[in-house]
Amino acid sequence: MRALILALTVALAWPVSGVAATDEPPSGSTTVAGEPLMGSFTAIAAPMPYPFWNDLGHRCNAGIEPVHKTSIPFSAPEDGLLTIAAEGLVGDWDLFILAADGAELAGSNRTQAAGSTNGSERATTLLAAGQAVSLMACNQQGAPVAEVGWTFEPLDPATIDESVSIGDAGAVNYFDEQTVTITAGETVAWRVVEGTQPHTVTANDDSFRGGTIIGGTYARVFDTPGVYDYFCEYHGAPGLFPQTQTGRIVVEPAD
Repeated sequence: MRALILALTVALAWPVSGVAATDEPPSGSTTVAGEPLMGSFTAIAAPMPYPFWNDLGHRCNAGIEPVHKTSIPFSAPEDGLLTIAAEGLVGDWDLFILAADGAELAGSNRTQAAGSTNGSERATTLLAAGQAVSLMACNQQGAPVAEVGWTFEPLDPATIDESVSIGDAGAVNYFDEQTVTITAGETVAWRVVEGTQPHTVTANDDSFRGGTIIGGTYARVFDTPGVYDYFCEYHGAPGLFPQTQTGRIVVEPAD
């Protein structure tokens, strides 16, 4: 089963204000329409005289110095999904996909203790052709160096088959459609439509997750028939469907 991850915000090569940009653009294969891209960069110690901040209070806004931050620009050659991910992290690393104005589209800040040696972070968002973004990794505890990978999968938003709205109305955090039924090969997208709380779309077995959804859209193609339960890491838990903030994707065989 292949997991596509959508990113509608890949930027022209300029650094976001307040973020240290690398000298080199993201490395990847030659751009060919309809073909995926992938690359990586090394996140290194880059002490900044001010903290990175966002509205949700991620660890990188704590103001503890030095904060290690590395950021690279990316420009989407066409509509598609952009993912930033890292495995085997040592210490407390956070990953972000930022819009050209610095707004957070998606992030991953699964808390890792300073002594952790096998941390995992992943964030995904849907980008439109020509959109500009920055990919950023930051760290306040543990090793100041990490290898961070990125992938871009072309995907036409017009081919999205089902959409799930996410929000928080008062004290209620929700997925507006808890059960969605699709046919194998179809695509489901999730987008925050109201509220100020962070939300995730995380499979019960961790087979897919898009990180914290902020101003962007997470999407996934489901190729294999089956039942896929998921939850919000902030407001739900695996195994509690249909209680709390949980959801289910039922994928039926194609004719």
